[in-house]
Amino acid sequence: IAQSGSIADIADSRNMVRNIANQGMPETQEAIGGIRDLARSGQFTGQTAQDYMNPYMEQVVDRQKQSAIQDFNRMGAARNAQAVNAGAFGGSRQAVAQALAGEGLQRQLGEIQAVGQQKAFEQAQQQFQRDREARLAAERQGLSAAESLSGQSAQLAALGEKARAGDIESAQL
Repeated sequence: IAQSGSIADIADSRNMVRNIANQGMPETQEAIGGIRDLARSGQFTGQTAQDYMNPYMEQVVDRQKQSAIQDFNRMGAARNAQAVNAGAFGGSRQAVAQALAGEGLQRQLGEIQAVGQQKAFEQAQQQFQRDREARLAAERQGLSAAESLSGQSAQLAALGEKARAGDIESAQL
């Protein structure tokens, strides 16, 4: 109520405090995100399986498929020779034999892919389980990752609050 020559300073201070308040508390959001990530770490999801899968699995499967195709092509000469000996080269019997051989190749390629992916998934699941058991054993020994992260998150949030309070105090001064 008293007259002051520094009304502009007071208005600037209030605007600075409003700006600080509008910034929110990113440290608190970061701490919440860390705790959320920790809660999810015990679940074996599709993304977790992908993370644990051997990145070279696809190359191994592709090589197996290439070998199957090469074998198919090599056997093509034998199929053609059989057709010539039977007098059916270029006829419908040879076309049926080729179609059946092609169908067999497609089935074999599908099986190679399915078996490769299944093995990779099972290995990923086993590794995840081993990691999980190791984490649980460490927690039992007093090295609780959850408590550590929770404590760090609380410290981060507290530091954010102190920094914000310091910024407000500076603006008011």
